[in-house]
Amino acid sequence: MAITSGMVLVTPSELQAAAEKAHARITDCDAMLERINSIVSASESFWLGQGGEAAREACSGAIKSARVALEDFREYPKDLLAYQGLYSEVIAQTEARAKEITEFNLS
Repeated sequence: MAITSGMVLVTPSELQAAAEKAHARITDCDAMLERINSIVSASESFWLGQGGEAAREACSGAIKSARVALEDFREYPKDLLAYQGLYSEVIAQTEARAKEITEFNLS
C-alpha cells in the first residue's frame, strides 16, 4: 500500500491479505472470549457468595459488550473482499480500454 498526494493506492492482493488477517484476528478474539467465559463460569465452584456473583456478572457484561463490538468488526473482512472485487473489476476494465486505445488505428 502506498500513499501519494492524499490518495491510498492498494492492490487487490493487499486487500485479500488484509481481509484474511482481520478474519484470523476476529477468530482469535472469539476464542479468547470463549476461554474467558469458561474461566469465569468455572469460578462458581470456588468463588462463592456475593463477591463471586458480582464478579461473574461484571465479567459476563464485559464479555457481552466485547461480543457486540466483535460483531461490528465481522463486517470488515467482508467489506475488504467487496473492495477487492470492485478494484479487480475496474483494473480489468481499465486494462481492456487501454489495450483498445493502443490498438486503435485510424488508417
